[in-house]
Amino acid sequence: MKKYLSLLLALLVALSCTSLAFAAEEDEEEISPEMKELGEYIMNHQAEAFDLAVEGYTCQSEKVEAELLTDGTVNVTEYWTYSCRNFEKMTKFERTLAKSEDYEISDIRVVMGSEELERFNSYEEIQAATESEGEKYPERKYTLDETDTGYEINAYLKNWNATTTIKVLYTVKGAVQFHNDIMEFNWELIGEDIPYEAGLLTGYVILPYGAQRDEVKAWTYDQEDYELVIESGELVGLTVNEVPANHAVDIRVTAPLYLFPDAADAYKTGQDAYMQILQEENDPDQDPAYTAREARKDQIIRIAAPVVLIGGAALILIVSRIRRKKKA
Repeated sequence: MKKYLSLLLALLVALSCTSLAFAAEEDEEEISPEMKELGEYIMNHQAEAFDLAVEGYTCQSEKVEAELLTDGTVNVTEYWTYSCRNFEKMTKFERTLAKSEDYEISDIRVVMGSEELERFNSYEEIQAATESEGEKYPERKYTLDETDTGYEINAYLKNWNATTTIKVLYTVKGAVQFHNDIMEFNWELIGEDIPYEAGLLTGYVILPYGAQRDEVKAWTYDQEDYELVIESGELVGLTVNEVPANHAVDIRVTAPLYLFPDAADAYKTGQDAYMQILQEENDPDQDPAYTAREARKDQIIRIAAPVVLIGGAALILIVSRIRRKKKA
Protein backbone atom coordinates (compact mmCIF):
# COMPACT_ATOMS: atom_id res chain seq x y z
CA MET A 1 0.00 0.00 0.00
CA LYS A 2 2.81 2.36 0.92
CA LYS A 3 4.46 1.78 -2.44
CA TYR A 4 1.28 2.70 -4.31
CA LEU A 5 0.86 5.87 -2.24
CA SER A 6 4.44 6.91 -3.01
CA LEU A 7 3.94 6.34 -6.72
CA LEU A 8 0.70 8.34 -6.63
CA LEU A 9 2.48 11.22 -4.91
CA ALA A 10 5.27 11.07 -7.48
CA LEU A 11 2.66 11.31 -10.23
CA LEU A 12 1.05 14.31 -8.55
CA VAL A 13 4.44 16.01 -8.26
CA ALA A 14 5.18 15.43 -11.92
CA LEU A 15 1.74 16.58 -13.07
CA SER A 16 1.75 19.70 -10.93
CA CYS A 17 5.25 20.71 -12.00
CA THR A 18 4.43 20.09 -15.67
CA SER A 19 1.18 22.03 -15.45
CA LEU A 20 2.87 24.93 -13.74
CA ALA A 21 5.62 25.00 -16.34
CA PHE A 22 3.21 25.03 -19.29
CA ALA A 23 0.96 27.62 -17.65
CA ALA A 24 3.91 29.88 -16.92
CA GLU A 25 4.97 29.75 -20.56
CA GLU A 26 1.50 30.87 -21.72
CA ASP A 27 0.64 33.48 -19.14
CA GLU A 28 1.69 33.56 -15.51
CA GLU A 29 -1.64 35.14 -14.50
CA GLU A 30 -3.65 32.24 -15.99
CA ILE A 31 -2.48 29.72 -13.33
CA SER A 32 -5.55 28.79 -11.33
CA PRO A 33 -5.57 29.33 -7.56
CA GLU A 34 -6.17 25.60 -7.09
CA MET A 35 -3.07 24.67 -9.12
CA LYS A 36 -0.96 27.20 -7.25
CA GLU A 37 -2.20 25.78 -3.96
CA LEU A 38 -1.34 22.22 -5.03
CA GLY A 39 2.16 23.22 -6.14
CA GLU A 40 2.83 25.13 -2.93
CA TYR A 41 1.53 22.23 -0.85
CA ILE A 42 3.85 19.74 -2.52
CA MET A 43 6.86 22.05 -2.29
CA ASN A 44 6.13 22.71 1.41
CA HIS A 45 5.68 19.05 2.31
CA GLN A 46 8.95 17.50 1.21
CA ALA A 47 9.32 15.70 4.54
CA GLU A 48 5.98 13.92 4.12
CA ALA A 49 6.95 12.94 0.58
CA PHE A 50 10.23 11.50 1.86
CA ASP A 51 8.29 9.49 4.45
CA LEU A 52 6.13 7.94 1.73
CA ALA A 53 9.06 7.08 -0.55
CA VAL A 54 10.01 3.40 -0.63
CA GLU A 55 13.43 2.32 0.62
CA GLY A 56 15.33 0.96 -2.37
CA TYR A 57 18.23 1.69 -4.71
CA THR A 58 20.33 0.38 -7.58
CA CYS A 59 24.13 0.33 -7.54
CA GLN A 60 25.00 1.93 -10.87
CA SER A 61 28.76 1.70 -10.56
CA GLU A 62 31.70 1.00 -8.31
CA LYS A 63 35.11 2.55 -8.86
CA VAL A 64 38.29 1.81 -6.90
CA GLU A 65 41.52 3.78 -7.23
CA ALA A 66 44.66 2.42 -5.56
CA GLU A 67 47.61 4.82 -5.63
CA LEU A 68 50.96 3.24 -4.77
CA LEU A 69 53.49 5.54 -3.10
CA THR A 70 57.26 5.13 -3.36
CA ASP A 71 57.53 3.55 0.11
CA GLY A 72 54.85 0.93 -0.57
CA THR A 73 51.96 2.71 1.16
CA VAL A 74 48.69 2.52 -0.80
CA ASN A 75 46.02 5.24 -0.75
CA VAL A 76 42.66 3.75 -1.74
CA THR A 77 39.57 5.68 -2.81
CA GLU A 78 36.28 3.85 -3.44
CA TYR A 79 33.42 5.53 -5.32
CA TRP A 80 29.96 4.01 -4.82
CA THR A 81 27.23 5.45 -7.05
CA TYR A 82 23.60 4.64 -6.27
CA SER A 83 20.43 5.53 -8.13
CA CYS A 84 16.98 5.85 -6.56
CA ARG A 85 14.17 5.75 -9.11
CA ASN A 86 10.37 5.44 -9.15
CA PHE A 87 10.22 7.48 -5.97
CA GLU A 88 12.71 5.35 -4.07
CA LYS A 89 14.87 6.62 -1.23
CA MET A 90 18.20 5.61 0.28
CA THR A 91 18.88 6.42 3.93
CA LYS A 92 21.86 4.22 4.80
CA PHE A 93 25.15 3.12 3.20
CA GLU A 94 26.97 0.10 4.59
CA ARG A 95 30.52 -1.00 3.84
CA THR A 96 32.88 -3.36 5.67
CA LEU A 97 36.63 -3.18 5.08
CA ALA A 98 38.06 -6.60 5.84
CA LYS A 99 41.04 -7.05 8.12
CA SER A 100 43.99 -9.23 7.15
CA GLU A 101 47.21 -10.48 8.71
CA ASP A 102 48.99 -9.31 5.55
CA TYR A 103 48.15 -5.60 5.72
CA GLU A 104 46.88 -2.79 7.94
CA ILE A 105 44.11 -0.29 7.18
CA SER A 106 44.05 3.18 8.70
CA ASP A 107 42.78 6.75 8.22
CA ILE A 108 39.27 5.71 7.10
CA ARG A 109 37.05 8.57 5.95
CA VAL A 110 33.67 8.95 4.22
CA VAL A 111 32.98 11.79 1.78
CA MET A 112 29.96 12.98 -0.21
CA GLY A 113 30.69 15.58 -2.86
CA SER A 114 33.44 17.77 -1.41
CA GLU A 115 32.21 17.35 2.18
CA GLU A 116 33.72 14.86 4.61
CA LEU A 117 31.00 13.30 6.71
CA GLU A 118 30.96 13.77 10.48
CA ARG A 119 31.91 10.68 12.45
CA PHE A 120 30.06 9.58 15.59
CA ASN A 121 30.76 6.82 18.08
CA SER A 122 27.26 5.32 17.96
CA TYR A 123 23.90 5.58 16.23
CA GLU A 124 22.44 6.95 19.49
CA GLU A 125 24.80 9.92 19.21
CA ILE A 126 23.70 10.43 15.61
CA GLN A 127 20.03 10.38 16.68
CA ALA A 128 20.68 12.96 19.38
CA ALA A 129 22.55 15.24 16.95
CA THR A 130 19.77 14.89 14.37
CA GLU A 131 17.08 15.80 16.91
CA SER A 132 19.08 18.82 18.09
CA GLU A 133 19.14 19.99 14.45
CA GLY A 134 15.36 19.71 14.30
CA GLU A 135 15.53 16.96 11.67
CA LYS A 136 13.76 13.61 11.53
CA TYR A 137 16.31 11.70 9.43
CA PRO A 138 20.10 11.78 9.97
CA GLU A 139 22.10 13.09 7.04
CA ARG A 140 25.84 13.13 6.22
CA LYS A 141 26.83 11.36 9.43
CA TYR A 142 28.48 7.98 9.96
CA THR A 143 29.77 5.49 12.50
CA LEU A 144 32.91 3.37 12.21
CA ASP A 145 33.11 0.22 14.33
CA GLU A 146 36.18 -2.00 14.53
CA THR A 147 35.50 -5.73 14.96
CA ASP A 148 37.73 -8.80 14.94
CA THR A 149 37.19 -9.21 11.19
CA GLY A 150 36.99 -5.67 9.82
CA TYR A 151 35.90 -2.05 9.98
CA GLU A 152 32.13 -1.55 9.67
CA ILE A 153 31.00 1.75 8.10
CA ASN A 154 27.38 2.86 8.51
CA ALA A 155 26.74 6.18 6.79
CA TYR A 156 23.37 7.94 6.92
CA LEU A 157 22.06 10.11 4.11
CA LYS A 158 18.90 11.36 2.42
CA ASN A 159 18.94 10.34 -1.23
CA TRP A 160 15.46 10.72 -2.67
CA ASN A 161 14.52 9.83 -6.22
CA ALA A 162 18.02 10.80 -7.41
CA THR A 163 21.60 9.61 -7.89
CA THR A 164 24.36 10.04 -5.34
CA THR A 165 28.01 9.03 -4.99
CA ILE A 166 29.65 8.08 -1.70
CA LYS A 167 33.43 7.98 -1.38
CA VAL A 168 35.32 5.82 1.10
CA LEU A 169 39.00 6.70 1.55
CA TYR A 170 41.63 4.80 3.52
CA THR A 171 45.34 3.98 3.69
CA VAL A 172 46.79 0.48 3.40
CA LYS A 173 50.23 -0.66 4.55
CA GLY A 174 51.53 -4.12 3.76
CA ALA A 175 49.60 -4.81 0.55
CA VAL A 176 52.71 -4.12 -1.55
CA GLN A 177 55.52 -6.65 -1.49
CA PHE A 178 59.07 -5.87 -2.56
CA HIS A 179 60.81 -9.01 -3.80
CA ASN A 180 64.47 -9.03 -4.81
CA ASP A 181 63.54 -8.77 -8.48
CA ILE A 182 60.07 -7.17 -8.69
CA MET A 183 57.35 -5.22 -6.89
CA GLU A 184 54.04 -7.08 -6.44
CA PHE A 185 50.64 -5.59 -5.57
CA ASN A 186 47.84 -8.11 -5.08
CA TRP A 187 44.56 -6.51 -4.08
CA GLU A 188 40.86 -7.36 -3.82
CA LEU A 189 39.02 -4.37 -5.29
CA ILE A 190 35.70 -5.62 -3.92
CA GLY A 191 34.98 -8.78 -1.95
CA GLU A 192 32.27 -11.41 -1.82
CA ASP A 193 30.51 -9.49 0.95
CA ILE A 194 28.84 -6.99 -1.45
CA PRO A 195 25.23 -8.24 -1.47
CA TYR A 196 23.96 -6.49 -4.61
CA GLU A 197 24.77 -6.33 -8.31
CA ALA A 198 26.63 -3.44 -9.91
CA GLY A 199 26.21 -2.30 -13.50
CA LEU A 200 29.91 -1.43 -13.81
CA LEU A 201 33.10 -1.79 -11.80
CA THR A 202 36.19 0.20 -12.70
CA GLY A 203 39.52 -0.30 -10.98
CA TYR A 204 42.72 1.71 -11.36
CA VAL A 205 46.19 1.01 -10.00
CA ILE A 206 48.29 4.19 -10.10
CA LEU A 207 52.07 3.67 -10.02
CA PRO A 208 54.89 6.16 -9.37
CA TYR A 209 56.16 7.87 -12.50
CA GLY A 210 59.08 6.48 -14.48
CA ALA A 211 58.38 2.99 -15.88
CA GLN A 212 57.88 1.96 -19.48
CA ARG A 213 54.55 0.38 -20.37
CA ASP A 214 56.13 -3.00 -21.15
CA GLU A 215 57.78 -3.11 -17.71
CA VAL A 216 54.38 -3.37 -16.02
CA LYS A 217 52.22 -6.49 -15.94
CA ALA A 218 48.70 -7.10 -14.61
CA TRP A 219 46.22 -9.95 -14.21
CA THR A 220 42.70 -10.55 -12.91
CA TYR A 221 40.66 -13.69 -12.21
CA ASP A 222 37.20 -15.25 -12.68
CA GLN A 223 35.67 -12.34 -14.61
CA GLU A 224 33.41 -12.72 -17.65
CA ASP A 225 32.81 -9.39 -19.39
CA TYR A 226 35.96 -7.45 -18.56
CA GLU A 227 38.85 -5.47 -20.03
CA LEU A 228 42.26 -5.20 -18.39
CA VAL A 229 44.54 -2.57 -19.93
CA ILE A 230 48.04 -1.39 -19.03
CA GLU A 231 47.42 2.14 -20.22
CA SER A 232 50.92 3.40 -19.45
CA GLY A 233 53.85 2.81 -17.13
CA GLU A 234 51.89 4.68 -14.45
CA LEU A 235 48.34 3.36 -14.90
CA VAL A 236 46.62 -0.02 -15.02
CA GLY A 237 42.86 -0.04 -15.68
CA LEU A 238 40.31 -2.81 -15.17
CA THR A 239 36.67 -2.62 -16.29
CA VAL A 240 34.12 -5.30 -15.37
CA ASN A 241 30.55 -5.07 -16.69
CA GLU A 242 27.52 -6.42 -14.83
CA VAL A 243 29.22 -7.54 -11.64
CA PRO A 244 27.07 -10.18 -9.85
CA ALA A 245 26.20 -9.94 -6.18
CA ASN A 246 28.70 -11.51 -3.75
CA HIS A 247 31.36 -11.64 -6.46
CA ALA A 248 34.98 -10.71 -5.72
CA VAL A 249 37.14 -8.76 -8.17
CA ASP A 250 40.91 -9.05 -7.69
CA ILE A 251 43.86 -7.50 -9.47
CA ARG A 252 47.55 -8.38 -9.42
CA VAL A 253 50.20 -5.94 -10.68
CA THR A 254 53.97 -6.14 -10.97
CA ALA A 255 56.33 -3.25 -11.68
CA PRO A 256 60.09 -2.55 -11.53
CA LEU A 257 61.70 -1.92 -8.15
CA TYR A 258 63.35 1.35 -9.19
CA LEU A 259 59.95 3.05 -8.97
CA PHE A 260 60.09 2.60 -5.19
CA PRO A 261 63.34 4.16 -3.90
CA ASP A 262 61.84 4.57 -0.41
CA ALA A 263 60.66 0.95 -0.10
CA ALA A 264 60.06 0.13 3.55
CA ASP A 265 62.12 -2.76 4.90
CA ALA A 266 58.98 -4.22 6.49
CA TYR A 267 57.57 -4.96 3.02
CA LYS A 268 60.72 -6.63 1.63
CA THR A 269 60.54 -10.42 1.25
CA GLY A 270 64.23 -11.03 0.59
CA GLN A 271 63.38 -13.54 -2.16
CA ASP A 272 63.24 -13.72 -5.95
CA ALA A 273 59.64 -14.07 -7.10
CA TYR A 274 59.18 -12.69 -10.62
CA MET A 275 59.59 -15.95 -12.53
CA GLN A 276 57.31 -17.77 -10.10
CA ILE A 277 54.63 -15.08 -10.57
CA LEU A 278 54.90 -15.40 -14.36
CA GLN A 279 54.52 -19.17 -14.08
CA GLU A 280 51.50 -18.84 -11.79
CA GLU A 281 49.87 -16.50 -14.29
CA ASN A 282 50.93 -18.61 -17.30
CA ASP A 283 52.53 -15.50 -18.76
CA PRO A 284 54.48 -15.90 -22.05
CA ASP A 285 57.47 -14.13 -20.48
CA GLN A 286 58.06 -17.19 -18.30
CA ASP A 287 59.62 -18.80 -21.42
CA PRO A 288 63.25 -17.61 -21.72
CA ALA A 289 63.15 -18.12 -25.50
CA TYR A 290 60.07 -15.86 -25.76
CA THR A 291 61.72 -13.26 -23.57
CA ALA A 292 64.86 -13.36 -25.71
CA ARG A 293 62.81 -12.91 -28.91
CA GLU A 294 60.97 -9.94 -27.42
CA ALA A 295 64.27 -8.43 -26.30
CA ARG A 296 65.68 -8.81 -29.83
CA LYS A 297 62.56 -7.15 -31.24
CA ASP A 298 62.99 -4.23 -28.85
CA GLN A 299 66.66 -3.96 -29.78
CA ILE A 300 65.87 -3.96 -33.50
CA ILE A 301 63.23 -1.27 -32.98
CA ARG A 302 65.66 0.87 -30.96
CA ILE A 303 68.30 0.55 -33.70
CA ALA A 304 65.91 0.90 -36.63
CA ALA A 305 64.00 3.94 -35.39
CA PRO A 306 66.92 6.39 -35.60
CA VAL A 307 68.00 4.93 -38.96
CA VAL A 308 64.50 5.45 -40.39
CA LEU A 309 64.36 8.99 -39.07
CA ILE A 310 67.80 9.87 -40.45
CA GLY A 311 66.98 8.23 -43.78
CA GLY A 312 63.69 10.08 -44.03
CA ALA A 313 65.35 13.38 -43.25
CA ALA A 314 68.05 12.70 -45.87
CA LEU A 315 65.43 11.81 -48.47
CA ILE A 316 63.52 15.03 -47.81
CA LEU A 317 66.74 17.01 -48.13
CA ILE A 318 67.64 15.34 -51.44
CA VAL A 319 64.17 15.90 -52.91
CA SER A 320 64.27 19.53 -51.79
CA ARG A 321 67.62 20.12 -53.53
CA ILE A 322 66.45 18.45 -56.74
CA ARG A 323 63.40 20.74 -56.83
CA ARG A 324 65.55 23.80 -56.28
CA LYS A 325 67.85 22.81 -59.17
CA LYS A 326 64.85 22.33 -61.48
CA LYS A 327 63.53 25.78 -60.59
CA ALA A 328 66.94 27.31 -61.24
